[in-house]
Amino acid sequence: MRALLTVLTLASLGVTTTLALSCCTCDDLDVTGTSAEPQIYPCPFIIKVNKFAYKTNDPEEFLIVTLESRGGGRYINQFMLQAVSIDSMGKTTVANPGDNGVQAFTQVPVEGYTVSTATDCEGKVVRSDTNLKFDSKATKIQFSFAPRRIQGPIKFRATFVDDQGNFWLREESEPIVQIGGPSLDPSIARQNALPVIDPIHTDKCGIEKGCYRVPEGCWEPYCDYIATWRPLSRVGVEYMIEMSARVDGITDRHVSLALSDDIRWGDDHVFECVHEGGTGLTKVYQAKSIAHSTERFRNSQNGIDDTCNLFGLKCGGQFMEGRVRCRFVVRSSRNINSLPLSGSYHLLMYSGPAENTLTAPHKYGYGEYPVASPDMVSLGDISINMQGYARYPLVKAHGILMILAWCFFGTVGLLMTKYYKPMWPNKRFYGHRYWFIAHFNCMAWLFIFVLIAFILIFVEAGGYSKVDYFPLDAHPVMGIIIFCCVIINPIIALLRPADDNDCRPCVNWVHWAFGTVAWCLAIPNMFIGMSFGKAHVPWWATWILFIYILFHIIVEITLEIHQCCTHKKNKGSPLENTVDTANNQLFSKDSKNKTLGSIQDENIAQNSAQRNEASISLHENSILGPASLMMYPTCQRNICKNYAKCSIENSMVKCHCPLGFIGKSCDKVRRVKYPQFSGVDSFLTLPRLTNGYKDFEISMKFKPSSDSGLLLFTSEHPTGKGDFFSLALVNGHVEFRFDCGTGPAVIQSPNKVTIGQWNQVKAKRMENQGWLWMNGHGPISGLAQGAYTRITLRTELFLGGHRSMSSVQKRVNTMGGFRGCVQSLIFNQQQYDFRKATQHTDMGLGPTHGKTHGQLGQNVSIDAELGDAVDGQNIEDCSDGVCDDIVCHNGGSCKIISPDQFVCLCPLGFYGPDCVQNGKIEVPEFKGHSVLQYQGLGRNSLSYTEIEITFKPTSPEGLILYNGYTNNKLGDYIAILMREGFAEFQFDLGTGPAVIRSSLPVSLNSWHRIKVSRTGLQGVLEVDDQIPVQGLSKGAYTQLTLLQPLFVGGHPDFDITSRHLNQSSSYQGCVQKLLLNGRPVHLMEEAIHGYNVEPCPHPCNSEPCQNSGKCVPAMGQYRCLCSVGFTEENCQKNLSISTAKFSGSSFLVYDSKDIKNRVSGKQFNLQIKIRGYSLRGLLFWTSENLPLHEGTGDFLSLGFKGNELLFQYNLGSGRGVILYNKTQLSDGKWHTINAQRNGRYSSLTIDGTQTEEGTSVGMFSILNVKGPVYIGGLPDVSHNTKSMYKTGFQGCIRDVVLANDFPLKLTESATSGQGVTQCPAD
Repeated sequence: MRALLTVLTLASLGVTTTLALSCCTCDDLDVTGTSAEPQIYPCPFIIKVNKFAYKTNDPEEFLIVTLESRGGGRYINQFMLQAVSIDSMGKTTVANPGDNGVQAFTQVPVEGYTVSTATDCEGKVVRSDTNLKFDSKATKIQFSFAPRRIQGPIKFRATFVDDQGNFWLREESEPIVQIGGPSLDPSIARQNALPVIDPIHTDKCGIEKGCYRVPEGCWEPYCDYIATWRPLSRVGVEYMIEMSARVDGITDRHVSLALSDDIRWGDDHVFECVHEGGTGLTKVYQAKSIAHSTERFRNSQNGIDDTCNLFGLKCGGQFMEGRVRCRFVVRSSRNINSLPLSGSYHLLMYSGPAENTLTAPHKYGYGEYPVASPDMVSLGDISINMQGYARYPLVKAHGILMILAWCFFGTVGLLMTKYYKPMWPNKRFYGHRYWFIAHFNCMAWLFIFVLIAFILIFVEAGGYSKVDYFPLDAHPVMGIIIFCCVIINPIIALLRPADDNDCRPCVNWVHWAFGTVAWCLAIPNMFIGMSFGKAHVPWWATWILFIYILFHIIVEITLEIHQCCTHKKNKGSPLENTVDTANNQLFSKDSKNKTLGSIQDENIAQNSAQRNEASISLHENSILGPASLMMYPTCQRNICKNYAKCSIENSMVKCHCPLGFIGKSCDKVRRVKYPQFSGVDSFLTLPRLTNGYKDFEISMKFKPSSDSGLLLFTSEHPTGKGDFFSLALVNGHVEFRFDCGTGPAVIQSPNKVTIGQWNQVKAKRMENQGWLWMNGHGPISGLAQGAYTRITLRTELFLGGHRSMSSVQKRVNTMGGFRGCVQSLIFNQQQYDFRKATQHTDMGLGPTHGKTHGQLGQNVSIDAELGDAVDGQNIEDCSDGVCDDIVCHNGGSCKIISPDQFVCLCPLGFYGPDCVQNGKIEVPEFKGHSVLQYQGLGRNSLSYTEIEITFKPTSPEGLILYNGYTNNKLGDYIAILMREGFAEFQFDLGTGPAVIRSSLPVSLNSWHRIKVSRTGLQGVLEVDDQIPVQGLSKGAYTQLTLLQPLFVGGHPDFDITSRHLNQSSSYQGCVQKLLLNGRPVHLMEEAIHGYNVEPCPHPCNSEPCQNSGKCVPAMGQYRCLCSVGFTEENCQKNLSISTAKFSGSSFLVYDSKDIKNRVSGKQFNLQIKIRGYSLRGLLFWTSENLPLHEGTGDFLSLGFKGNELLFQYNLGSGRGVILYNKTQLSDGKWHTINAQRNGRYSSLTIDGTQTEEGTSVGMFSILNVKGPVYIGGLPDVSHNTKSMYKTGFQGCIRDVVLANDFPLKLTESATSGQGVTQCPAD
C-alpha cells in the first residue's frame, strides 16, 4: 500500500516543469507560466563574485559572477541574472552597466562547456535559453560582468529553477563596493540569505572524529542520517557534535539525536536541531525522550555552544537542499541537565516536522521510526566509523513467520480444501484423503507459526501497542482478530459432528467462514505490517508480496475455470435410483405393517442383514412384487475399506483389494512377498522398464493352478497398443511375444507346464530375435516381423494380469489373468522384490510364527523402502499357512523362507531342524539362516578400522560380517561378504561405498584368513597370501560411525541393511577367529543374541584339551593352553613346576587377600628375577577394572615395550612412568628387578646397581585396586591394557617377593593360570 503511494509520488517528482522565465520590468525577476508558489526554504544555489570592490569606467575591469549549486546536489534548470545598485537606505535599483555596443554579461566556459543564454532589458538581464539539465546538467555557470557607468555599491540577484520545477525568486550575492565611491552601511544585511556552514565531511571518520551513518557507505548530502563527534579536552567534558538528516516539512523541521542505553526510544537524552521556517534560524535544544515524542528541559540550551569556530569549521545550523544540519559544542561541566557524556550509548536519530519550534512526535512507519546504531559508542572514541542500523530480530521473526503462515501454508490449505477436495474425493494416503492430509498439515503449521509470531511481537512490544494514525493503527486490532480466528477454528474442527449429522453442514460453513475471514484480514495486515519502521522492509519486498497476491488470484481464477469445465457431479444410475426408492418404500412399509405375519417378518430381517453385508441377492418370489422394486446391491455404502474398488458381480458386492490388504471388505493387512493371483482382476505392477530398448533377458519361477493366463506384460501405450512384450500361458504352453512396431514375434514352448508344481521359464530378446527356455528345455527361437529392432516401453510392468484385460487379450492370446503363485522374477539380472515399495516394518527376525527367542538388534518401527511393487489388486500371499502346524522346540521360532518352505530359528545352544539338539560350541558353523549379534563398533572406529576373520566357506555367496549406522538402509556401514566365490570388503562413510574384491577366488571347504583395514577414505583387503587390494570410498567424508549392532554370519533382516550392500543371503560355513581393532572376540561367549548356530566339524568342538585346558583353533588344527600343573599336547600329563616359563600367551592369576593387600595402598615393593628371550611383554599387572578404564582407573604394571623396561602406575590423578634401557635384559641370563613405590614417588633398580626414579602427576598417593594380580601376562593383553602391551612375557620367572616379607610361590599360590611350563635348567 505504502509502496504504491511511493511509486506515484516518485513518478510525480520525476516530471520536470518547464517554466517560462520573463522579465516584465527590468527590476522584477518573476516567473510566469505556472501557478506554483516560490519556495520558502533556503535556496540550494548560491551567487559568488570574485571581488569585493570594483573600478568604474575602467575598460579593463571585469567581475566574475558564478551561479553554483551548493554541494553539487541540484541542477540549474533555468535562471535569470541581473546586477542592481544599492542606495544608502538599502534599496535596490536596476543598474545600467554597459555602454552602447558593450555587452554587460559575457558567459565564461566552465571546464570547456557553455550553456545557451539570452539577454533582456538592453543587456541588463541574462537568462537561460533552454532546459539546462538535459543538455549539460549544469551545476555551475560563470559570467564576466563589465561595470561601466555604475556608481556606488552593487550586488547581483538571480531567480533559479531546479530540475524538479521548484523556483526561488531574487536570490542575492554579497555586496560589492566601488573603489573610491560611497561606502556601504554595515547595518544593511542580506534579505534572503542564511549563514552557510560547511557540510559534514566523512573522509576523516574513524581518524579525527567518530561517525555514525545511515545507510552504509553514504556521504553527505546522500545520507539519510549522519552524526559525528570528537572530544575537545582530555577529561572528556567538551565535545563537538555534528548531525544532519533529510527532512520533510512545510515550515519548521528538525533532526534529533538521542543517547540511549538500548535501541528503543524512551527515557533518553536528546539533542534537537530545529529549523524555524519563519525566521530561517536553526537552533539546538536538549530534551528527554518520552513515549514517541520529547519533553524539553527547562534550560534546554544550557551547555550548548553553536557559535564556535573550531578546526576551521564554523558552528551553527541551517536548512538547505532538503536537509537540516547542525554543528555545536556541548559542555557537560556547564550542563545543568548533568548529561554523563563519558559513558557508552546507542545513538538514535529521527527527523520530521516541528511546530512552533517543538518537534512533532515520531511515527511508526518506514522512514518515520528512529534508527538506532547497531552497537553502543563512546563519545570519547574517535576510532568509531559505524554504519547501518540496529535490527529488531523479534519483529523480523514475527514478519517471516506470518508471511510463511499465510502466503504459503494458509494459501495452500485453502486451495486444497476448496478445489482439490472435489478433484480427489477418494485418493488416499495411509487411510486419509490427499486433500485432507495437505489441508491438515498446512493448517497445523499455520497455527504453530501464528502462535509463535503472536507471542514474539507481544514480547517485543511489551504488551498491546497502540498506534495513533491510520492505517498502522489497524494492524494490532486486525492481528488480534486474526489470532482469535486461528485459535477458534481448530477447536471447531475438533468438535465437528459426524458426516451424517444434520448439523455438519452448518459447522462446516462456520469453519470455512472463520478461516476465510482470517486469511482475508491477514493479507492486507501483512501489507500494513511491512510499513512499520521496525521491520526495515525494502520497498521491493512489498511489490513481491503484491505480485504474489496477483499470482494467487490468477491461480484461483484458473482453478475455478477448471472446476467448472471438468468437474462432473456423480449422479446415481437409474438402477441405483430405483434401488433407493425401493429401499425407502420397503422400510416405510416395514415400519407401518408390523402384523404382516412370519413370512413378511422373515423377509424384513433377511433384507436388513443383506443390507448390512452389502451383498443382497435378487429374490424374484418376494411378496413385495417384481424385481424392479427389490433392494439391489449397491456400492454407495462404503463397504470396501482401505480405498478398495467396489463392483457388482453376480448380484453381489465385490471388493477389489489394493496391494497389502485382503479379506471380504479389504480390512485385513497382509504383507505380500510371494504373490498369489486369482486370475480375475488380479495383477501386480512393477516400475517401468528402462533398460530393454535393444535387448533383455527374463527369468521367472512360478507355480500355476490353471493352464491359461497372462504372466507378464508391458507396452508402449496404456491401452496396450504399439510396442510390447508378454509371457502368457496358452493351453498349458508358455508363449513369448514381442513387437518392435511392425508385427509380433510369437515363440511357444513345445512342452507344457506342470500344474501345481514349480516351473522355470527363461526368455531372451536381442533386437528382433527372441529365444525361449522352459524347465531346462530349449531354446526355441523366433523373429519379429518387419525391419524394426528396438522396443519402446513406457507403461508399468504388469505381473499376473492387467488392469484392463479386454484391451490386451487379443495381443497376448489369452482371455484372463494368471492363476497361481510366483516365487521370483529376474529382468536383466535384477531380481524384483514383490513387496510394496514403501511398507511399515520392524527390525527383528522378520516374519516368524510361534515364540521368538531374545531380541536381535533394536525393534524399531520404520517406514522403509522394501520392495519394488508399485501397485496391485486382489493379491494374496502363497506362503500363508506354511508355519501354522510347525513346532520349533526349546524356544525356537518358525520363519518362512520361500512360498512352501520354512526354517526353525533355534536359540543359542540348540540346533537341528526342530531345535532339539544341543551341545557346547567352540567353533560355530553358519547354515545360511544363522546369525550372531555383538556390540557394534560405535564411534571407536572413526578414522581407523581393522578386522581379521579366519573362516571356512561352503557357499560362494553370503554375508559374513555387517555393522551399520541406521536401520533405514542409509548411512555408514562396513561389511565383509562372499560374492561369486570372491571375498569382498565394503564400507561407506556416508557419501558412497568403497567395494574392494579379492584378486583371486576363495576356495570352498578350506580355511582362510581375511584381514581388512581402513584409514580414512582408503581401505585394504588381504586374503591369505594374495596380493593386497586397495580401494577408496566415494565423497569427502573420512570418519565411520556404526551405531547399530554388529552381526556375524548374516543379518536378521536384509530389508534394513544398506541399499548399497546388494546382498540378501547369509553366510554358509565356519568361523573360528574374529579380531576387531586388534581385540580377539570370543565368538560364543560375547554374543548378545543369535540363532541357528551349529558346531563346526573342527577338533576343538570335540573338547580335546583335558584337565580344564583351553582349545585354541589354528586353521584346521588346534593347540591346548593347559591349566597350571599340566602339559603335553592335550594337557593330559601332570607337571611339577619349580621355575615357571611363559610363552607370551601364558599367565598366572593371584586373587588371595594377602597378596592384593601387599600390592594396593600407599606403598609397594616388588622383587622379581627374570630370564628373558625377548624385550617385549607384560611381567606384572594389577588394576581396578578389566579392561582398563583409560585415564580414570588405578593400575600398576611392569613390562617390556619397545626395548625398554617400563614401571607404570596411575593413582587416579595421572600416570607415572619410569623407563629403563641401559643394559640388555634379554641375554638369556637371570636379572633381578626391584620396583618400589612410596606414595607418588617410585624407583626401579636393576641387578642392585642401576636405579631410575620417577613420580606420578597430581596429588593422589594411594593405589586403589580390587582386581587380582597377574604375573607373566593377561587374557587378551592388548584389549585389557588398552594397547599398553601387546603380548605376555616370553621367558622364565622365579623368586617373586612382595613387600620384602612375602615370598610368592608361583604355581602353588596361583588361583588359576594358563600355558605355564617348567623353565629349562640354566
